[in-house]
Amino acid sequence: MNKTKSLLIGALVLMFGAGLAVAPVLATETSNTPESVVASINLHAATANPGVIEWTLDGVSAKGFKVVWSNNQNPTYPLRDGDQYHYYDRADARRDTVNAFNGSGIYYVRVCEYLGGKCGKYSNQVTVQLGEKIVAPEKPEAPVSAVSSIVLKAANTPGAINWVAYGRSANGFKIVWSKNENPTYPLRDGDQYHYYDRADATYDNVAAFNGTGVYYVRVCEYLGGKCGKYSNQIAVQLGENIKPEPIEIPKNSVTAISLTGEGNNVKWVSNGFSAQGYKVVWSKNEGPTYPIREGDRYHFRSNPEMNSDYLMPFAGAGVYYVRVCEYLGGA
Repeated sequence: MNKTKSLLIGALVLMFGAGLAVAPVLATETSNTPESVVASINLHAATANPGVIEWTLDGVSAKGFKVVWSNNQNPTYPLRDGDQYHYYDRADARRDTVNAFNGSGIYYVRVCEYLGGKCGKYSNQVTVQLGEKIVAPEKPEAPVSAVSSIVLKAANTPGAINWVAYGRSANGFKIVWSKNENPTYPLRDGDQYHYYDRADATYDNVAAFNGTGVYYVRVCEYLGGKCGKYSNQIAVQLGENIKPEPIEIPKNSVTAISLTGEGNNVKWVSNGFSAQGYKVVWSKNEGPTYPIREGDRYHFRSNPEMNSDYLMPFAGAGVYYVRVCEYLGGA
């Protein structure tokens, strides 16, 4: 039977070629809309990859799936205005990546069983954030104290103070003073402060702000919004008409200072004892001095036992000249 049918068809083709008119016989195709055979579709968004979705289903979708998404809830296929879709013609499709097509923001996503021209069973709806990469702000880490102690003392000039920090305060220092003992930062009522954002700050001048009298002063390592290590507390007399007591100028007791340096670190060996400590002076100009010239900078190391320092550039990168001197008092 099959062989005969093939020969007849061949004959018909030859006959058409010979110009014989044969009326076409058209078979009528009966179209039946397929019915849903999927019980449910479970959709979820992949947490690690923005825009990636995955689904499972109970049943088989022979014609595949439509993935529909939109800025508006409950996207459909056929599409409404503002919806978008992807089509997968495979029954085993289980994954897709959707993208922003109407600006960054929240998009609503569903997957449906495709029945040819329309959807059958829809999945649950999920939301995804699409568009420009959204980076959650990192929680700032609280600065950690790097200062073991701060030694504060009053200088000979009224209101002048000097301190030595053992360790490096990267955010600088708060100087707090008040007529009430143990001033703090953040301030209590009646406290006052100065802020130096330099790790190499070592001196300040405080002034009366609540009348003449005794003020209590402390210096603290600043950790951004709060203080870390506090210095000892000193009491200073501030206000009008305060005459400094006569200063006895100490005699020079150091015969030589040998200075060495590597990177930002300097060390020295003193031949003799400098009772009031040392001034470390550095500059891009040769021969830095104390009192300083324009373009010089200094640290005051009031502890006679201290023999090292950490210096920072203050006029850009380059060569700096450093010297250490025995301090004999004064401003």
